[in-house]
Amino acid sequence: MSTPDSPAPFHLSAGPRDGDRHSFSCRLPADLAYFEGHFPGHPVLPAVAQLELLRQAMHSIEPGLALRAVDGLRLSQPLVPGDRVELEVQVPEDDEGTAFVVRRDGSTVTQGRVRWSRP
Repeated sequence: MSTPDSPAPFHLSAGPRDGDRHSFSCRLPADLAYFEGHFPGHPVLPAVAQLELLRQAMHSIEPGLALRAVDGLRLSQPLVPGDRVELEVQVPEDDEGTAFVVRRDGSTVTQGRVRWSRP
């Protein structure tokens, strides 16, 4: 994953916010470094890149957070170059963890729950 000092690999657009739910979207460019070698001839966005997408979105909500634990992660469909994805993040006020869903064309492709360390 990138560090707070490294450039953001995803160009996220913030969407509507509804209480503790935040929405973001982006297109996955074919030249995204995460696609290199994963897998030759059939590029797929790896799970670590999807966690980086989440980290980048969370950094825009609360700068300085660091991923502490992945409590659950389900990848049900691959993400490929050119996909337009929507990310919905639910940020509770307590430390129960952040639930998130990644969708493509309205269908859930990834979902999970993670916990963060604060500075």
